[in-house]
This record gives sequence, C-alpha cells and structure tokens, in this order.
Amino acid sequence: MPLISVIMPTYNQLEYIRAAVDSVLGQTWKNLELIVVDDGSTDGTGPWLDRLDDPRVRVEHQENQGASAAMNRGFALARGEYLTWLASDNVFRPRFLEQCVAALEEHGRAVLVYTDFVNIDAQGHELETVRLEPYYPGLLQVNPGAVGVGFLYRRAVYERLGGYRDLVCNDLDYWLRIARQWPLVHLPEVLACNRKHGAMQTVVRRAELLRQVEERLRRERAEPGEMAADPCLMQGLTALRRTAEQLERALQLRIPEGAERVAVVGAGPLADLAVVVLSAAGYEARRAASPVRPEPGEVYLALDFETCDALRRQGLAVVRLDCDHASRMGADF
Repeated sequence: MPLISVIMPTYNQLEYIRAAVDSVLGQTWKNLELIVVDDGSTDGTGPWLDRLDDPRVRVEHQENQGASAAMNRGFALARGEYLTWLASDNVFRPRFLEQCVAALEEHGRAVLVYTDFVNIDAQGHELETVRLEPYYPGLLQVNPGAVGVGFLYRRAVYERLGGYRDLVCNDLDYWLRIARQWPLVHLPEVLACNRKHGAMQTVVRRAELLRQVEERLRRERAEPGEMAADPCLMQGLTALRRTAEQLERALQLRIPEGAERVAVVGAGPLADLAVVVLSAAGYEARRAASPVRPEPGEVYLALDFETCDALRRQGLAVVRLDCDHASRMGADF
C-alpha cells in the first residue's frame, strides 16, 4: 500500500481538532502519515497535540504565519506518494483515502480526485449533503467551489507546482494551477464533512475572500487557452440545478403559523442575494435589496450558512434550510 501524507494546518481550533485527527487515524487505509502544523495556537491546541501517541503522527509548531505557511511546512516534510490536506475543523469519513486512491488508479491520467461532502454544524450534526459536478475543462472558472473539501492528489503535482500561495483562496488558486496542466476526476461519494461555524475563514474574512476569488478568476480567464464550455451558459445551468434542489426541499415545508409567505434567500459565491417567495398562490422571484428587508407577512429561510449569518447580522428573523430545521422552525420565529 502506498504511503499517503495528510497535512493538517491548525490555529486555535482545540474544540474541533480531536474529531479531525481521529478521522484521519481511523481511515481504512492504514499506511499514512499525519503531519499537524500548529500555527501558533494560544488555546491549548499545542499541548494537546504533543500528547498524541501514534507513530503515524508528526507535530510541528511555528509562530503564527497563516494557513498557507503552515500547509507548506507540512508538505515540505511529506513523504507520501499521494497527498492531501484537511482543515482542523473538518472530518474525513473512514473510507475517504481508500476510495480516493482507487479512483486515481482507475483514472490514470487524472492527478486529483475530489468527492462529495456533507455540511455539519459546530456540534457535528449533519445539515445538508453537497453533490458536486463531474469535472470538465473550465469547470473551476464557472464554479470556483467545484473541488470542495475532500480531495487527494498525486505527489507529482506538488513536485511540479510547489506550495500554496499566501491567499485566503489558496485552495482555488492551487486547483486552477493544477487544471492548467492535468485532468481532475470527481468521485460521487460523500466522503468528507465540512464544518460550518462562526469562526470559519470564509465567514470572518468573507469580503477579502470574495475579492481574491474574483481577481483570481479574472486573471485565469485572461490566460491563453480556450475553455471547453461557455462560462455564462455553464454558470447558469449550475445555478439552476442547485436552486431546483434547494427549492425542492423548501417546498416540502409548511409555511410557519402567522406567516403569509416564506422568502427563500440564497447567494452564489460572487452573486447578490436572490429571493424566491413561496406562498399558497405559487412563487415569484426577485433580487434582494441591500440591506435586505422582508415585506409584510414574509419570513426568511436561508439556503446556506453564509446567507443565514449575513441576515442575522442585520437583526432579521431567519431560519437555515438544513436537515433538522423542521423541528426547530417554530422556535426560530
């Protein structure tokens, strides 16, 4: 069995890192090394890591330099034939490595495999399953989140491209660099968990992240080379498919007592908020004003964690569309 190296950068996530570490050490693929790089944590993460007793674990400590620096330190030490990294608040399911290796072996030309995943809340309760798209050339230019949070790639990628750049969108930047040279492959299995919580970088540094994503995509689209798909068409089709899936779930809800309409609110990575209003008379769609304000008789149902967080910061009553919202809906309004 080839050696797999899993890099785990961490900073002040003692609350979640135990589950992340356990998910790596509990893999059905046993020939692995876990390199955890503590990026100057001050919450007790460092001492907890030093007490780990597993010969497959290597712990490195450094002054706080950011996620990319921590990841690059880990990859510089990695010895594996296959490489990946896992955020210390996320989780791999037990067969993640086993199934990813099999997929790469089956698709010999592909250098990176990515999987479907499930969003979980801070306590680990499942929120929603995220089904990603099959890979095609140009996908990342119309869907920058296409690779998701569960992926494995060949060592040849690191040897050719080197480390990660110091960006909030360091993962997107790396995937775009890979896609310039090699094909990727999608494994349609739910094999990872993406934890949603208020301290996520995608929440805390959201404005900076969106600026960087927009700039990175602008530069990528300006590079020579033809895209295999029309970006406007594919982006529209992707948005329609996802909205259809979300509305299918929303339409299964009962409108909360006392409300005339449910306003379902969601946003793409670079899009303004959009509202689909559901009522007994049917539905209508509109662009949300900024700041968002409900019309008389409306209550808000958010399609994603970021939208929910943004609306609640405005002081609005909002519930998030997830697997257990039905039982809690009455208490949220």
